[in-house]
Amino acid sequence: MQNEEMTFHEYIKVLQKGKWSIFSIVIFFLLVVIVMIFFRSPVYQASTTILISPFGTQHSILNGTGNNLIYGGIDEIETQI
Repeated sequence: MQNEEMTFHEYIKVLQKGKWSIFSIVIFFLLVVIVMIFFRSPVYQASTTILISPFGTQHSILNGTGNNLIYGGIDEIETQI
C-alpha cells in the first residue's frame, strides 16, 4: 500500500462528486434554521416613553418628591459644592 498525498485537484474532484449531497445538507439546515426563527416566540420585549418638555423646564422623575434623578436632590447638590 502506497502512502500518496492527495493534490488540490483531487480534493476538488471529490467535492465535485459529492456536490449535490453537500448542497442538499446545506439547504436542509438553512430551512430548519429559518423555520425555527419564524416560529419561536420572542425572548424579551421592551418599550419606553419619552417626555419632551419646552426648553428650560425641569420635571422631576420621582413625581415631585423633591429628588430628581437627573439633576440630583437638594442634599446631593449641597454635598457636592
